[in-house]
Amino acid sequence: MASLRRRGFILVLALLLMVVLLLLAMGQLSAREAQYRAAIQASAGAQALALAEAGLEDARVKLNRDEDFPPRGAEDQNLFCYSEVVLDLDDSTVVGRYDVTVDLRWAGGETRVVRLSSVGIAGPVGTPLARRKLTIELDFSETIRGTTTLNPDLFRVLHREDEGAF
Repeated sequence: MASLRRRGFILVLALLLMVVLLLLAMGQLSAREAQYRAAIQASAGAQALALAEAGLEDARVKLNRDEDFPPRGAEDQNLFCYSEVVLDLDDSTVVGRYDVTVDLRWAGGETRVVRLSSVGIAGPVGTPLARRKLTIELDFSETIRGTTTLNPDLFRVLHREDEGAF
């Protein structure tokens, strides 16, 4: 009889030990899942930053090389917006997109500054994984202010602001 009690006690003890080990393993899996999600979010955040940078560079190059950019609208139109979807190297997988705003409110007169904002959106269209917004102000004066000397800093970034993820 004592032998049966001892076996029963060992069986209950073994079951309790298995439950404790199972709970520890589940906790470990949960922690790994959180680390995995954090790694995916960090990767998507870096991708959104790269997309926002690409949008700024795209607009800067278009301003520098295309005299018809942005397309002329009404006299009082100072903002121009556009978006571009970015594909992976296979030309079929969507990496994300960038939305660019060209602000020409200060492009005329003495200031001659153009403000560009770009929002990089990582992930497929409709289900973004991360967003990042960058804004720059470009020197748009063809001559050094107050002179007729050509401006060596044409399209130089005067101010840069990282508005972060949202």
